[in-house]
Amino acid sequence: MLAATNRIPVAAGDAVLCPAGLPHAIGDGILLVEIQEPTDFSVLLEYEGFGLSDGHLGLGYEQALQCVDRGAWTPERLDTLRGGRRLLPEAADEFFSARRLRGGDRVEQGFSVLVVVGGEGRLTGEKDDLSLRRGDTLVVPYAAGPLRVDGQVEVIRLAPGSPSRA
Repeated sequence: MLAATNRIPVAAGDAVLCPAGLPHAIGDGILLVEIQEPTDFSVLLEYEGFGLSDGHLGLGYEQALQCVDRGAWTPERLDTLRGGRRLLPEAADEFFSARRLRGGDRVEQGFSVLVVVGGEGRLTGEKDDLSLRRGDTLVVPYAAGPLRVDGQVEVIRLAPGSPSRA
């Protein structure tokens, strides 16, 4: 299975969008922040060693594999999975947002999850003053209001997306 997938080299700080239904695996030595929409199901293309009797949710592979993108991806198409100047490409906006923050940046009011990926600093607001250090994860409610990140710290702010109106 792995031999049939494209390898996408990554380095610290890179971000790659993996669209729903796209088979993927995370390589050895990769530590990542994974943003994923909540779900109670996954089609597992390889499930041995996971303690499962099958990877198709009891649907049978013929039906379960209808959600899997089995098409070929050109290098140009793979390039669209990176955000360029943005952390993630625009295709992610409908589902979630991810923004890199550093000391001095503001955190706009709204529900979000903050993951501290480097350094140390503080998160301050009208009612809050919290220390931050690499490895911390915080859930920020809307009621916290606007906040500010200070110090020699790098944070990823994850928030709900803006679904397109049909």
